[in-house]
Amino acid sequence: QIYLYDKRAEVLKEAKKRLKRSGIQNAQILDSKKLKKKGLVGLMDWILLDVPCSGTGTLRRNPDMKWKISEESVERLINEQRKIFDKVLKFLHPNGKIAYATCSVLPEENEKQISYFIKNYGLKLTKPPFLTLPKPGKMDGFFCAVLSK
Repeated sequence: QIYLYDKRAEVLKEAKKRLKRSGIQNAQILDSKKLKKKGLVGLMDWILLDVPCSGTGTLRRNPDMKWKISEESVERLINEQRKIFDKVLKFLHPNGKIAYATCSVLPEENEKQISYFIKNYGLKLTKPPFLTLPKPGKMDGFFCAVLSK
């Protein structure tokens, strides 16, 4: 069973269209009320956290974005990423895995966050994180690390 949750209704609406288009029938879209009612604490085998980030991995495609990134905005995002991680970790099964992903290339949002999660939650990396850097005509910058209890 696949559960999708996002606090942004428009994202979930788009996800519903994509799920239908791809023929996925075992997915449920949850809002915060349904998420609490479902009784899913400690039951999820996998959690994918695609957290809000600075988007620095997409600067190649969005060069004007560099004017919107500041030390304060990155600090705010780091705190938000930690809050999200903290809120969802309770849903992870004791033998489950949590994938933390960003489209950022900043160590503060990636490697340093993973170190924070390992130190503060007693988690471990299942393998080295995946990181790409943006290249002309290629893919964007992307980071993903898989952690387990």
